[in-house]
Amino acid sequence: MALVNVGDGDLSGGSNSKRLGLQKRKRQEEVCCRRVTRSLAVKQRLEERERIMEALDQRQMTPAERKIYNEQVQKTGGFDVCIPDGVSLYGLIVPQPNFDEHPLLYEWARRSAREAIKWYNKKEDTKFKFMRIAKLNYMEVAGYNFYITFEAKAKHAAPMYFQALVYFGIPINKVIEVKFCHPQPKLD
Repeated sequence: MALVNVGDGDLSGGSNSKRLGLQKRKRQEEVCCRRVTRSLAVKQRLEERERIMEALDQRQMTPAERKIYNEQVQKTGGFDVCIPDGVSLYGLIVPQPNFDEHPLLYEWARRSAREAIKWYNKKEDTKFKFMRIAKLNYMEVAGYNFYITFEAKAKHAAPMYFQALVYFGIPINKVIEVKFCHPQPKLD
């Protein structure tokens, strides 16, 4: 019986193991370098955003303001929110109290509300007709998410208020997607 020293007689090749170990370390170093590069790029983008916000005289929400805003969104679904003065509006649901003073935005919101009531009529087998927008909030995405409170009327019935979340997408005028539309009690 012959004794074989595993360390010396390893047929898999000790140099192969070393080469695989080197390749593994090299891959780990490359991953680490990509992470560092990515984190530097993120840091540069954040710094650039801060410079832009400073130039526009805007700021981030404080934690207390963010908490209040999040509670409003949670409670109202985004249909009734307030944004503190001077806060960057990027990524927030923004109230648009004078929507009728912005013709293009107003037209997009009207088209979205009409699509929403058409969607509701088809889903519920009703015949409501859009009358007017009562309140508008929006969030800029790749297009707009419109949070629309509007009035609609069915034949021989009193007008009702509806709330709809509608995506008005890019390319503009090509994509209108109704997320939901449902009746709401009359506004105060």
